[in-house]
Amino acid sequence: MSFVLALALGISSGMNPYVTVAITMIVAERSDLLKISLPDPISANTVLVAALILLPLDIFGDKFPSTGRLVDRIGWIVKPITGAILGGIVLGTSGAGIAIGISIGAFAGLLTYGLRLRVRERIQERMLGFGRIVIGAYGDFGSGIITMVAILSPPAGLTIAMGMIGLALFADNRWGQSQPV
Repeated sequence: MSFVLALALGISSGMNPYVTVAITMIVAERSDLLKISLPDPISANTVLVAALILLPLDIFGDKFPSTGRLVDRIGWIVKPITGAILGGIVLGTSGAGIAIGISIGAFAGLLTYGLRLRVRERIQERMLGFGRIVIGAYGDFGSGIITMVAILSPPAGLTIAMGMIGLALFADNRWGQSQPV
């Protein structure tokens, strides 16, 4: 199950890493649903506070073209790294498990983020210039839903994540090909 959870959290990190980290740390710190171990000087509360400070910057900064370009550039680094860290933590039982978790999380985060940017760019005109807001909200809410469900039931969380990716691919294929009439 840890493999499936690492993949689901990697996909969720590609949508919005701060939501994913905040929910993961809240659950890890305040319940028995998820057991993670962080290095000694770092606590789950420290990571949670950092994620909550950066969350509004990502949520609001991503929605406007002027600040969104900077958020997009930063996202190419932050989103795969967040997926890698969460994947490594979830599969952190051995050296090989950590390496596999890092690889899975980084790869899933990078591909999901790339797909998100592609879909947003291709359907921007069809949404009368509101594609950045719509796709951003889709990623923000989707990330929270995937993370919460994946922690409760990793296969269900991965199923929702794959469904959201499928919906993004459908939108890209259906509306991203031709110009609006």
